Amino acid sequence: MSSTAFTPRQEPSLPSAWAHAYLEMRRHPHREMSPFAVTVEAPAGLSLAATLADPLVQALDACLDQDGHQTVEKVAFTIFPERTWLLCGGERHELYRESMRNLRTFATWEPRKNLGAMYFVRLIGFGIDHKTGESLGYEPTKALAADGNQLEHIIRQCGKSVERGRKVPRMQLQAAVFDPFRDLTTSGQPSFPCLQHVAFDPDLEAGGLALTAFYATQQLYVKGYGNWLGLCRLGAFVAGQASLKLTRFTCFVGVEKMDKAPKSGALHNELLRRVREIAGLAPAAERVVAAHA
Repeated sequence: MSSTAFTPRQEPSLPSAWAHAYLEMRRHPHREMSPFAVTVEAPAGLSLAATLADPLVQALDACLDQDGHQTVEKVAFTIFPERTWLLCGGERHELYRESMRNLRTFATWEPRKNLGAMYFVRLIGFGIDHKTGESLGYEPTKALAADGNQLEHIIRQCGKSVERGRKVPRMQLQAAVFDPFRDLTTSGQPSFPCLQHVAFDPDLEAGGLALTAFYATQQLYVKGYGNWLGLCRLGAFVAGQASLKLTRFTCFVGVEKMDKAPKSGALHNELLRRVREIAGLAPAAERVVAAHA
């Protein structure tokens, strides 16, 4: 395993965070960094621009599609279903109901990748079978609803903090994804879940909320941007429902890797051009090389 580390650095935006990480990853022959950490911070609130009009996302999606991977939006949807949220008109309980109604649909979209459920479903229905919608028989605490909706508990706790002007115990503001009873396996290629849990930290004086995510492993090229986008949308959702704003996103990863890299060619050259522009580097400063050279 590579001992190369990528330590926390504060970035102003998601494109900047991913671009710098991508360039750093390309410098290492083993395409692996351990440990890995990145932070995106904006005191006025993180801005999540429309991705379909973003030149970097367009270039990344073109490469992902060519290589047979999910696009950025599809990956982000598994963590927070932004399209469904917009259709629900800002009613979070309707979002919960609609997501649970579509359990079987989510599973059939990607039978292998969604074998263990979607991340969002684990967050709002931890004790529910994602294929049948039936209870797995877990006994929740008095603070948690029978369906295991961890996000609702966190929203209510953050809301109490805002109303009372004092913080609740922050160790309670975390939600689990990984479930040893379902997820520990001897499979050589498990597909779910890489994300272990998320934690929230409200800043009452500034009216802000920080989200921190923990991954065991993460594929930077295939999943990184979509994961970070989905997590930021999740954080913005929780913050908004608690009368706060998302001001910081941090991602810790045990092993960040890129053994799956873009194919060389015109599409990858365009992606590199966009990455270097965002990183503030002149396009001609580096010779374009094949990802697997």
